[in-house]
Amino acid sequence: MKSLLVVCTLVVMAGALPALLDEVPKDGEVADDLNHFDARNLTDDEQLALDRELMESTRRLLENPDLYQGDILLTEEQKRALEERKVIANSALWWPAAADGYVYVNYRFATPTIAKTLVLQAINTWQAETCVRFTDIQSANGKPHLVFQNDNSGCNSFVGRQSNMNGQPVNLAPGCLTEVNTPIHEIGHALGFEHEHNRSDRDNFVYVVLANVQPGLGYAFDKAVTNNFNIPYDYSSVMQYYSTAFSVNNKETMVAKEPFGQLFLNLNTLNNFSFMDKRIANLQYKCIALNLKKCGVAADPCKNYGYFGTSCKCVCPPGTSGTSCETLNQPYLQALVAAKYPRSKTIVAEGRVTSTGYPSPIAAKDEYIQLIKAPACKKVRLTFTAFKLTQRATDKTCYPQQLTIRKNNNLVIASSYCASEIAPGQVIESEGTTMVLHFKSFTTAPSPGYSATITFVPQASCTGR
Repeated sequence: MKSLLVVCTLVVMAGALPALLDEVPKDGEVADDLNHFDARNLTDDEQLALDRELMESTRRLLENPDLYQGDILLTEEQKRALEERKVIANSALWWPAAADGYVYVNYRFATPTIAKTLVLQAINTWQAETCVRFTDIQSANGKPHLVFQNDNSGCNSFVGRQSNMNGQPVNLAPGCLTEVNTPIHEIGHALGFEHEHNRSDRDNFVYVVLANVQPGLGYAFDKAVTNNFNIPYDYSSVMQYYSTAFSVNNKETMVAKEPFGQLFLNLNTLNNFSFMDKRIANLQYKCIALNLKKCGVAADPCKNYGYFGTSCKCVCPPGTSGTSCETLNQPYLQALVAAKYPRSKTIVAEGRVTSTGYPSPIAAKDEYIQLIKAPACKKVRLTFTAFKLTQRATDKTCYPQQLTIRKNNNLVIASSYCASEIAPGQVIESEGTTMVLHFKSFTTAPSPGYSATITFVPQASCTGR
């Protein structure tokens, strides 16, 4: 995240993002700028301004209104297929395996070149986790290959192999090359990956709030006909967009149906190459079968979504253990939350709920969810005893601190609070048996935090006692 902040630091200081995106930094240039700006003592307000510009510049790069779903290039055939409501079979867009079972993808860097460091890291990540092998061919060879370039359109790629092109572009503006997850994402498109939130089974896992989407951009949430290989939806996928993508009003356009999944729909900390991403890629390109053959193993021994890897051992998902991933210690999402957002928790008893460390002030960047669950035929009643976070921003949003409360059965309905907007003694009650508290802090400036008592009270209309 820090190196991405430097790019946005330069933008703010120069006052012109387009000018920056027209320039091509040399390898190491970002690191030099980071050293330069680390030497400055930024005030809290300056740091917040830089962080805010970081998120907004990331949004601009990933939400190109002229591209399908913001970062996908379409051939004329694909455009016609969409207009005629046809789907090009995914397997036709996969890169073919060679006789030895490996999948070879040639690539080159366009002239003038772009910064290579993170592109090569992304390539190495794909190679380390799959049987896809990339070869730098230096110049066009008349055959399908990837061309890493910057055409000033942001971060984007075609989906899958374009057999009729003498090099298909993977566009990466300088702002796309400050964290490795963005080139991993765009290479994923080139290898045939759709966005996670466009999966055919998306509606079982995510609410799409079209009322908050920019006019004319609802197609960004079209569902694709996808082969999901019986892999569950993964909120932590590198292909998952953030909750306010394409928003017209800074409100959420996507809400996870599993409350803790919302932690991973986050523009501030974009997802990296997830375990399920790797498993799908290994199934798609038959890497598991190749590994089993190389290792002389007749059948895949891996359980609980584990897969047989290049080291002749099972690669196990978070939450499992054992040589064959046979022991399920935690569900996948729960294990991810515990690792990345350890202050998140489920509360099932009456008592008190507070910001972390209360009554000590909040003085760190943090994010967590407190999911409060009442017994059957009861509802959650919160009575606040204290509440004070940072003031609302000039655009009226609760930035850089907020507590979002979802008290309705419909998780799309939410209210965000900051400053002193919840008075001592104020009561908030859930509609059903659950209430979700989602706290975010993007600042190290101290604030007192919040405290409330939890009681479970009868639901007047409940007949299931």
